Amino acid sequence: MRKYIQSRQALKMQGHVRDIAEAILFLGSERSRYMTGMLMPVDGGQVAGNVRPESSPLDRSAGA
Repeated sequence: MRKYIQSRQALKMQGHVRDIAEAILFLGSERSRYMTGMLMPVDGGQVAGNVRPESSPLDRSAGA
């Protein structure tokens, strides 16, 4: 399951607790003082999208 999830992410690596902690520290710092109403996914690029693998079902159906 981990390999599948990583294949769907822009960054091909598993996240760590420290990655979430760094985002929390940023949001709690003065550096984020001008930010309002946004989402900040800390997911290795999974929400942003990925490059489809060559064996994607979407590639096979494109010519149909």
